Amino acid sequence: MALSPTHTAFGETDLSVGPKGNSQFETPVNQRLTPAGTLVELDGMRPQALALSPDHALLVTSGKTHQLVVLDARSGKILQRVEFPQDVGHDIGAPSASEQILDADPKAQLSFTGLTFSPDGSRIYLSNVQ
Repeated sequence: MALSPTHTAFGETDLSVGPKGNSQFETPVNQRLTPAGTLVELDGMRPQALALSPDHALLVTSGKTHQLVVLDARSGKILQRVEFPQDVGHDIGAPSASEQILDADPKAQLSFTGLTFSPDGSRIYLSNVQ
């Protein structure tokens, strides 16, 4: 059966999607998800990387925000939100040194190499797009 560009294979619904109690979620196509572990709401943030400290006590995350979020790995409690400093002299809108460099997404702060702790857990390393 061919579908017109305005018709989808999924029936329309006016049911809400999202949390359904007991840590279950429902997607727009009526799939139910039951995440394992502790659910932590990070309003306004889309985590793109996670790092667990060597002693497994801290979990840090960053993504499409200008901050690093530090959580207690066992309870999920947010311990700290650390705003990134301004990147002086690294304007994303500045001319590129090479035509081969891809355009950076000014909202994305994390690059491909990500986020990690030092082996002794005393430092956190994050590389961003700038």
